[in-house]
Amino acid sequence: MVKRFFLFIPFLAFWTAASPLFSGEILINSGHHAQVNHLDYLQGDLFSLSRDGTLKVWEASGRLRASRPIAGGDIRMAALSPARNEAAVISADSTGACRLSAYNWQTGEELFSLPLPEQPLFLRYSPRGSFLVWGITGWNSLQFVDAETGRTLNFLEEGFGIVSGAFISSTEKTILTYGPSGSLQYWDLELGTLKTRFSTFPGLALLGWTASGRYLAAADRDTLYLIDLLTGQAVDRRSFSGILDLSVDSQGGLAVLSRGNFGPVLTNFDLSGNSLRLLREEPELGLERLDRLCGGGGGVFLTGGDGLIYRYDLNRRALSLFARPELASLSDVSADREGLLLAVNPGAGRTGSLLTLDAAFFEAAARYGAFLRAQRPAPVSEPVPPPPGSPPESDRETPWVSPLLARPPGTFYDIPSLLRRSGRPFSGRPFSAETPEPPAAETSLPPAEAPAPEPSAPPLVPEPSVAPPPAEPVVRPPGVDLPGAPSLTAIPAPFPGSLRISRYGEDRFLLWSAEAGGELVLMGPGSRMRRIPAGPSAGYLDISIEGGRLATLDRSGLCRVIDPETGEVVFQFTSSGLQHISWTAEGSLLAGRTRSASFSTPLLHINIRTGETVNLEDSNLWVSRLALDSRSQTIYSLGIQESPEGLQTVLKTHRGRGLSRTDVLYSFPGEFLSPPFYLQKEDSRLFFYLSGTGGIKMLQFGDLEDFESAASPPRSLMTLGSFVLSLNEDASVSFWRIGERDLLFTFCLFRDESWALIYPEGNYLASPGGEKYIRVIEP
Repeated sequence: MVKRFFLFIPFLAFWTAASPLFSGEILINSGHHAQVNHLDYLQGDLFSLSRDGTLKVWEASGRLRASRPIAGGDIRMAALSPARNEAAVISADSTGACRLSAYNWQTGEELFSLPLPEQPLFLRYSPRGSFLVWGITGWNSLQFVDAETGRTLNFLEEGFGIVSGAFISSTEKTILTYGPSGSLQYWDLELGTLKTRFSTFPGLALLGWTASGRYLAAADRDTLYLIDLLTGQAVDRRSFSGILDLSVDSQGGLAVLSRGNFGPVLTNFDLSGNSLRLLREEPELGLERLDRLCGGGGGVFLTGGDGLIYRYDLNRRALSLFARPELASLSDVSADREGLLLAVNPGAGRTGSLLTLDAAFFEAAARYGAFLRAQRPAPVSEPVPPPPGSPPESDRETPWVSPLLARPPGTFYDIPSLLRRSGRPFSGRPFSAETPEPPAAETSLPPAEAPAPEPSAPPLVPEPSVAPPPAEPVVRPPGVDLPGAPSLTAIPAPFPGSLRISRYGEDRFLLWSAEAGGELVLMGPGSRMRRIPAGPSAGYLDISIEGGRLATLDRSGLCRVIDPETGEVVFQFTSSGLQHISWTAEGSLLAGRTRSASFSTPLLHINIRTGETVNLEDSNLWVSRLALDSRSQTIYSLGIQESPEGLQTVLKTHRGRGLSRTDVLYSFPGEFLSPPFYLQKEDSRLFFYLSGTGGIKMLQFGDLEDFESAASPPRSLMTLGSFVLSLNEDASVSFWRIGERDLLFTFCLFRDESWALIYPEGNYLASPGGEKYIRVIEP
């Protein structure tokens, strides 16, 4: 890595160790890292699902109970089973192709996954969790599947028009449907016949059914209705200036989120009297953006911004921050033999930064993880007697066992004697994005009865219920050192916005931006920055570097070859639909794109000396990724093609003169448009990740091998010496040893500059500030 001045940080660390048979789970008590698209309150817990592909379950205190990676792509819609630990999600990829997936959220097991022709209008579990139902834009709108297997259920075969919402009786024998034309229909699911129908208000977009099924709270753009489901008539209505969302809780409370003159407005009603009885209105929440809400637990939960969840207490009339992402927001990670380079996203009113971490820290962390795995004994059903002639038990040497592994799980250990300390405290400016919390003066209203003052933002992670035990002498494991504190340094970002990083030679990195007006900057030894004056860009979509040659592709379809020393554009070409580029072994370019009416093939060969472009024959509909292995003069591609079994994602090689020889190596069911894809050029190893097909995959000498899965799906992949690394969707970084393929640990860097190492055996190592974000779930 480039030689830099490091600021050494002495961290006092704590260790949570599991007993030899402990198989618990360690959670990072952190919110989502992307917009929350669904909230549900069920049996005292809050469920949140996000565009980052995760489902999180929260206790009422704000402490995380479970976190599961459950979908690849953008989660558009979700439903929770009221009777089982199951969740169903509708996710979509960048082309809009939708998929229904069902999971056991407690274990993380996927129950089934089905492709869908379009995004449903709604999704709902039956009260007993027996089946799932959704509506499409067709005459036979309702679709039913078994909730455990995904098997199609033919409950209703008669056509009944488009259905945009449904309520199912507690016996699961009757379903009431609402159509956008204003039609209410009662159906007998056992007989498959229509019981009765009548009309109500058409065009209602937001539907909230009361628990009894007697009333429907629904809204169009500016009017809220309470509808009697036995007559279809409105028993009450209210006017608003733009309704964003509504929620009916199990106790008959109705919360409405609407637009106001100075930001979102929260209005709460009581439906127990069969009318819209106004409880209170909160016109100034002090927040610029709120998207969704969910009532429950004596309050209303609201989402706003990237991963933020707020809670409004109905009794105290106070808004507080319930959950937020606590890990530093990383836009990219790169590595070389001396360590990591992390790009940290800018916060409000701040510029981003680059952060360096030395490789020695991770090597020590990996050695200690190997020691922990070796200490875990294999389960034995019965005691094994000693071999004949063995000395008596009292005379046999007792094998050394770490005292860390003989303690109860979930307790903390002060082990300063095992840490190496050096240097001075890190005192640089904060490098992480700060999210403003709602100020108490603007978000807390005086109640009728003056209670104790409400803090503006209660702690997101409560203190442990059991105080840490007093420090005890700890024996150093023989031949094994705990990792000392990592050496870090923060470097100001060379331009605003989100940074991307690409390796450029032995000791240099190319920094670039995917945003409009994107820039190119070379960072060399001593953290010296040099801007490449390549001219304006619409935002870079892809970068290809090979042997000092630099090719760029921006969002306008402009492909350029740039001299990195002078910034001179030596070649350029424009075409619509281009998504990825790669150098070829002979110095030309290969571009991947979507097949359309204009393009009969998704591969385009570009000769930068003559400007000649040739369409290469290929069976793919879309090319997702390209990478050149210069050692074997082979280009690898990942793309999507049709087959009799449906769409497949295929891994291919392209060789020979003009890349005319193509071979399919592997195919995978489903479509993956922008998966993590990385070629380790030194050893010709190809790494990629396809959601739902196992862990990271490695192609080596023609064989495909799977790595153990991490807790969060990878966003990008890279290598560091003998490690393969993934920057995950939750902004953590996971490490595997390439030869072993077992997950070693996951590194978490928090917003307050603390850190934690999470080991899959149920152990962790953390700085004092990082320890407060850790929760150990006992089996």
